[in-house]
Amino acid sequence: MNGKSGGTGKQIPMKIALAAVETAKNADKNVEIFLAGGINTAIIKNRKEILEKVFDYVDVNSGVEDAPGIKNSQQLKELLELS
Repeated sequence: MNGKSGGTGKQIPMKIALAAVETAKNADKNVEIFLAGGINTAIIKNRKEILEKVFDYVDVNSGVEDAPGIKNSQQLKELLELS
């Protein structure tokens, strides 16, 4: 993304992500599925059910940061309360 590596906040459309999961699971039912890219506490709140049902892991790294490498403690607390 214009010279950026990671933490750009760009999200894959959920429809495409779900199609990719289906393809991967059809090839190997035991494959573990990671979702990363633009995921934050708001997205997890709004899509919690589908995220828990479909994905084994969700990466929220930059989605809970105030600045690169600086985590927002309130966002982390909210995230942990969703678990």
